[in-house]
Amino acid sequence: MPLFSAKLLAIFSLISHESCYLWKPGLMWLHLVSDAVIALSYFSIPITLIYILRKLVNVPFNRIFLLFAAFIIFCGTEHLIDIWTFWHPDYWISGYIRALTAVVSLITAITLTSLIPQILALPTPHKLEEEMQNNKQKEEFLRSIYEGVTEAIFVIDTTKKDEFVYESINPVTEQVMGITSEQIEGKTPEEVLSNDFALSVKERYSQCLLAGESITYEECFKLTENGEDSWWLTSLKPLFNELGEIYRIIGTSVNITERKQAEAQLRESEERWELALLGTGDGIFDWNITTSQAFFSTQYKEMLGFSDSEVENSYQGWRNLVHPEDVDLAEATWKAYLNHENPQYRAEFRLLCKDGSYKWILARGMAQWNQNGKAIRMVGSHQDISQRKAAQAEIVRLNQQLEARVTRRTAQLEESNRRKDELIESEQSAKAEIKIYEDIVENIQIGLCIWQMDNIDDITSFRLNNINPAASQMLGVDIQSYINQPIEECFPNLLDAEHIGIVEAYAEVVKFKQAKDLGEFSYGDERVPTSWFKVTAFPLPDNLMGVAFNNVGERKRMENALAESERLYRNVVNSVKEVVFQINKTGIWTFLSAAWNDITGFSVENNLLEQFTNFIYADEEKIKARELFESVISGEAEFFQYEFRILTQNENFRWLEMYAQIEHNSNNEKTGVYGTLNDVTERKQTEAVLEARADELIQINLILLQTTAELEKRNKELDQFAYVTSHDLKAPLRAIANLSEWIEEDLQAALTPDTQRQMDLLRGRVYRMEALINGLLQYSRVGRIKTEPETVVVAQLLAEIIDSIAPPQDFTIEIVGEMPTLVTERIPLQQVFSNLISNAVKHHNRSDGKVTISIQELEEFYEFTIVDDGKGIASQYHDKIFVIFQTLESRDKRENTGIGLAIVKRIIEESGGTITLESQLGKGTSFRFTWLKQRM
Repeated sequence: MPLFSAKLLAIFSLISHESCYLWKPGLMWLHLVSDAVIALSYFSIPITLIYILRKLVNVPFNRIFLLFAAFIIFCGTEHLIDIWTFWHPDYWISGYIRALTAVVSLITAITLTSLIPQILALPTPHKLEEEMQNNKQKEEFLRSIYEGVTEAIFVIDTTKKDEFVYESINPVTEQVMGITSEQIEGKTPEEVLSNDFALSVKERYSQCLLAGESITYEECFKLTENGEDSWWLTSLKPLFNELGEIYRIIGTSVNITERKQAEAQLRESEERWELALLGTGDGIFDWNITTSQAFFSTQYKEMLGFSDSEVENSYQGWRNLVHPEDVDLAEATWKAYLNHENPQYRAEFRLLCKDGSYKWILARGMAQWNQNGKAIRMVGSHQDISQRKAAQAEIVRLNQQLEARVTRRTAQLEESNRRKDELIESEQSAKAEIKIYEDIVENIQIGLCIWQMDNIDDITSFRLNNINPAASQMLGVDIQSYINQPIEECFPNLLDAEHIGIVEAYAEVVKFKQAKDLGEFSYGDERVPTSWFKVTAFPLPDNLMGVAFNNVGERKRMENALAESERLYRNVVNSVKEVVFQINKTGIWTFLSAAWNDITGFSVENNLLEQFTNFIYADEEKIKARELFESVISGEAEFFQYEFRILTQNENFRWLEMYAQIEHNSNNEKTGVYGTLNDVTERKQTEAVLEARADELIQINLILLQTTAELEKRNKELDQFAYVTSHDLKAPLRAIANLSEWIEEDLQAALTPDTQRQMDLLRGRVYRMEALINGLLQYSRVGRIKTEPETVVVAQLLAEIIDSIAPPQDFTIEIVGEMPTLVTERIPLQQVFSNLISNAVKHHNRSDGKVTISIQELEEFYEFTIVDDGKGIASQYHDKIFVIFQTLESRDKRENTGIGLAIVKRIIEESGGTITLESQLGKGTSFRFTWLKQRM
């Protein structure tokens, strides 16, 4: 510190340049002006360098530029210090500035020396121009591919926030959208598309930005002049810059309208086929839900490899065949249908085959319901859909493989995007353009082969130059290893007689520089699986040719399946006796099966496109049929059924029964009705015969009613006669009885015992005569006088009868078992029980006897048994006792009319029952009779 201070003070002992006596004014100003100009120049140079560095971000070696700027600043500072020391002798400060300048100069020299190899590696203007020319050729090559493919390709600029700008479109996109590239490039979707379409595509572009990866989707829109729907499979792929930001989106669209139309036609064909074969299919089942028993057709079991006896015909037998992973879903599906949660039963599951494998089955069925809405039976079909499931699995696998390839290619592209671009701004733009075309070629959803024709006069001189990943995928074989190989090595069968024309067309494309659409053709060899391809060839520079192709094998298979489905549908429909028809919304036949000709004699071809009501004979039937048709078309009814007459070609009348229901297309739009026409002429003729028979029955019934009325009149007259007769007969008898009692009272003192006995005998005969008259009256009324059925509690009825009979105190009447409750006529049943029980008590030989009443329930009857332990009845009298007026004992010994059992037998037989007797002398008597459970 003291040394530094001493040096600093020493400055003041020095003299300045101005004080030097040798300096002349001219020399002095020469130095001053020169130093000032040099200093200003030095300071302007680093300012200019810094400005250039700020404008050119990618300038290499920016560190050496900064060191060079510092070196120049220090040099300029030295010249300013020289001007200062001209008047002020501050030489130590000047020395320090020079020392710093020396340090910076040394660092700059060392750094510049180390950068010599890199500086020498910079391209010369000639080399830079040559590289730019190569890039231009490559750009033209990729642009030829970009403009020559048959798929729509577009590039979107995403650098502006929340805005998508169309940067470029290829000619196919121009043709599809009906707009030129000049009209769309630099514009947003809102400026060139309709509002709805613009919103839709912007949503897709935003999804791609948010996902940060490729997305693929199907879209439908109207681009054609006739307004028909056009289906496209579109893929969007984002491109990233060095900062990992998305700056472009590349889109490719493939027209899949034909495939969609084929799918729609196939679906409609399947729906028509299912309609004609409702409830049938490859395998048939019939399941009794109540008993769990089931019927499986032979074809059902053979589908799984089983014989007819190897599958249990029950619900459990079916359940044992269902794959364990599918059981719960399969059961839940049919339960939901039976619980009315789903309108139809349709399920897919796997069934076990005899060889241990599983087949995918499509199950469909319909249930039969009872009056309570409960399912009691289900009938349906099982269809083998294993091939369809395998195809779906293969599609999933191919999609996954495609996604893996896209991911791999995307990773490669991202790695390539991270490399620094060392060329000038124009070169960067060219490389970016080339990069876009390369991405398009790599990620386009079509196969692309580039061929080099070495000898333009030799069609066999084609050599495979390049191929994109989609080509290998569509060919079904990896073809990358055959690059630079001749055409006969890559695709040997292209040179055979069948395909040589294709190679000749390739040569014409190269010679005449004109693209060709080669259409569709089939190709296959030992490596490439045989399939159908749609091919377009287009010229490229330097005798190169591009071939863009799509594998249309799946579409061809769908077309064949559609044709086969149509053939099967027509065979089935033509084999049905009923006429299967379709009518459009205006009432015109659009389809009639062959049965129309069999029933009416008219030609199907001649009757199509005619109003269906033209064939209905009666005008009122035409009007009614039209009203029913309009009700279904308007949605008021789901179906209609109607019978009408037609006049056949042979001028014979036929009755037809029409059943029709509404028909919808794949978009759920009403297209008309479909259904069947059934010839019911024979049924109508039978109904006419039955109506005639019914008229005859009505006449017979009138006769029967007249006869019945006559019989009722006779019965009333008979009842009146019986009543008058019984009244006229019983009146004298009552007078005799009263007279005998009066005589007894008058002659009480004079009556002898014998006279008293005779008087009692007289009144007994009177009472017997009166009982006989009452019995005859009851017997005559059996079966003629009807009463309304009522609820009869038999136990209560028996108690009332026993109470009215009043058996002796020691006499026992036992009721065994629970007596039923009947709905029947009360009085006849009461008469039967009363007669049988009173006879058992009255004719018993002991006062302490026993009567047992029991019951046995039969299918339609109750069987009542009345057993006593009395003296019994000899076998020779078993039939006699049911005859009127027949008694087993003298009437003088025991009062009896002999009518009671005859009345009992007649009542029981009139009621539809029977009565039997079992008895032996000394062993009691048993009467059994049956009584209907419920009177009809």
